[in-house]
Amino acid sequence: ALPIFTGRSKSLEAQLKIYHRFQSEDGFFSRTSKLEHFAADNIDTRPEIITKLLDHRLAQVRQSILQHPNVTSEHITKGLDDRKPLVREMAISNRNATPEHISKALDDRSESVRRTAVLHRNATPEHIIKALNDKDSSRVREAAASLKLSAKR
Repeated sequence: ALPIFTGRSKSLEAQLKIYHRFQSEDGFFSRTSKLEHFAADNIDTRPEIITKLLDHRLAQVRQSILQHPNVTSEHITKGLDDRKPLVREMAISNRNATPEHISKALDDRSESVRRTAVLHRNATPEHIIKALNDKDSSRVREAAASLKLSAKR
């Protein structure tokens, strides 16, 4: 296995050198699956590296890093502004998403982002009411209704 982003002793500069070593001239990682595996799964991946990877050209890398436990509120906000719906969906599914993030995601043009938002553990009753009134998606309304019914039990 490659020693990417391992160990707390590595400085940010050393981690960035490793990051750049796996990047080819056209900006794509030559070993993308290994990089995202280590970055997303390694508890020692620093927030500065997460910030850098959220600018990556491959949506798969941006999606993967948004699952990391060190993702901050700022990372989630950036993920919710991504052009790819799957990246936005991954951003709102992060456990660190706040009610403000959920409000923003409920206004997203993607049905899957709105559905994921209303099912988030930090969704408030106001979010559920908003989702129950989603005029564009029966799936979002059904997800909200299921939460409303389970809360009554």
